[in-house]
Amino acid sequence: LNVPAYADILSLFGTLDPSYRDSATWMFSNAYFIKLLGVVDGYGRPLLIPNVNGAGFDAILGRPICINQAFPTLAASTVQALFGNFEKYVLRDVGAQEIVRLEERFADTIQVGFFGYQSFGGKLLDAGTHPIASMTAKAS
Repeated sequence: LNVPAYADILSLFGTLDPSYRDSATWMFSNAYFIKLLGVVDGYGRPLLIPNVNGAGFDAILGRPICINQAFPTLAASTVQALFGNFEKYVLRDVGAQEIVRLEERFADTIQVGFFGYQSFGGKLLDAGTHPIASMTAKAS
């Protein structure tokens, strides 16, 4: 998979409706972030510039970065980066939280085990204004 070009990042930035840019965030996987470390503009300046506090890289074109490991593996024709306003992303509880007590399973060690689980769902509310733009990977 090829490294994204500086022009690709600028294109994604420009694709987003201007009314969402002031509150927009970049989102991608750590593998994609590593690829971005090598991206430079036409003058050889890096896209990612370290934070002045020495806390690493926290912004691209002045907008914050969010690493999300739930993105698919880097491959052609998969969405690799998102840029937009995620404030209208709504989470919902699909069911109640369940806690299970396991007495007999651990009886031989005189212990009791517990595990819990809960299902969630989520969706971006889009009133037709498309608050998030995406970048699809290209084959090298």
